[in-house]
Amino acid sequence: MPFIVLLLLNTSVFALVENQNYSALFAQKKYTACIASCDTIIMNDERNVSAHNYRGLAYICIDEYEKALADLEFAYALNPKDDMVLANIGRCKMELGNTTAALEDFQTVHLLNPKNTDAYILDGVCNYRINNSEKALQLYDSALLIDPYIAIAYNNKAIIYYDAKNYTKVLEEADKAIAIEPTLYDAINTKADAYYYLKNYEQANQYYLQLLSDKAHEINAYNGIGMCYYMHGDYQKAYENVSKSIALGATDAEIFANEGKSLYMLKEYKKAILSYSKSLQIDSTQVDVLKERATCYEQTKQYDLAIQDLEKAKKLDPTLDVSAQIKSLKANNFINKQLIFLLLAIIFILVAIVLTIIYLVKKKNK
Repeated sequence: MPFIVLLLLNTSVFALVENQNYSALFAQKKYTACIASCDTIIMNDERNVSAHNYRGLAYICIDEYEKALADLEFAYALNPKDDMVLANIGRCKMELGNTTAALEDFQTVHLLNPKNTDAYILDGVCNYRINNSEKALQLYDSALLIDPYIAIAYNNKAIIYYDAKNYTKVLEEADKAIAIEPTLYDAINTKADAYYYLKNYEQANQYYLQLLSDKAHEINAYNGIGMCYYMHGDYQKAYENVSKSIALGATDAEIFANEGKSLYMLKEYKKAILSYSKSLQIDSTQVDVLKERATCYEQTKQYDLAIQDLEKAKKLDPTLDVSAQIKSLKANNFINKQLIFLLLAIIFILVAIVLTIIYLVKKKNK
C-alpha cells in the first residue's frame, strides 16, 4: 500500500512574480526548464528570493532534496518570516531522513502561521513515518478544521486506518477524499484495497479497473484485479492479470507470490516454484510463501527441497506445526530414493544381461 506524500504549495507567497517565466514553467510541471530559468535569474541576481524558492520547489518535484534544501534555506535566510518556505525546508529534511529537524521546523511554522494547512499535512506525514499514527491523525484533523476540503488529508487518514485494519473507516475517509478530488488515484487505490480485505471482490474490482487510467497505479491495479479473479476461482485470469503487473515492473514480493499462487492452482508447479523463488529473493522471511513453495516441491517430488523450506519456515515461526508434514516428506523421500536405487539396479542388471547376451552371441558366431 503506497503512502501518498504530495507537495503542497501555497502559491500566494509567489504572487509577486506570477509573470516570471520560471513560475509559468513550474505551473506547467516543466521542472528542469524551470530550474534552468531560475539559474539564469540567479546568475544576474544572486539574492532573488523568488527564483531560489521556485528552483527549490522544482528540485523537490524531481526528488533532488539536497539541492532543494540549499535553495530554500538561502531564501529563508533572506526572509525568515516566510512560513511556507520553512514548511518546505522541513519537507526536504524529512525526505533526507532528518525527522527530528523536520519536526522542529514544522513546529516553528505552526507558531509563525497557525493556519498553514500544508505544514499540518507535512507534520502528519513525518509523524506517520516515525510510527506516531495518533499524532498524525490529530495533525490531519487540525488541517481539516482550517480547510475541510483537503482531499490528501482524508486520504492520509484512510491509510492510517488501513494500517489498523479498520476498513470501514478507510472507506469513510477515502470517500471524502474522492468526493473532493474524483481523480485522486491514491484514494481510489486505498478504497479498492479496503473492499478487497472486506471480501467484497466485485466492488474492489471496479475500483482497481478505475486505477488502470493512471500509469502510476497500473501495477497495483492489475495485481488487485488478478487477486479478485483468484478469489472467484478463475485462476487463469488471475494469472494473466498478475503477470501483467509483473511485466510492468512490479518489485513487490507479494505480487510474485500471487503469481505463484495462481500457477499452483493451475497445477503449473514448476512455474509456480520460479515465481515463489522470485518472491523469496525479495523477502526471504515469508513463512506462507515458504510453505507454498514446499507444497510445489512436494508435487514435483523434490522432497529434499520441500523439507528445507518447511524447516526454514519453522525457524521463522517456532509456533508452526509442520512436524507431521516433514515426517511424511522424509518418508516419501526415503521411498523415492529407494525406488531410484531400485530402478538404477534394474537398469544395471538389464545392461549386464544385454552385454552378456551380446558376448555369448559373438562367441557362438566365432
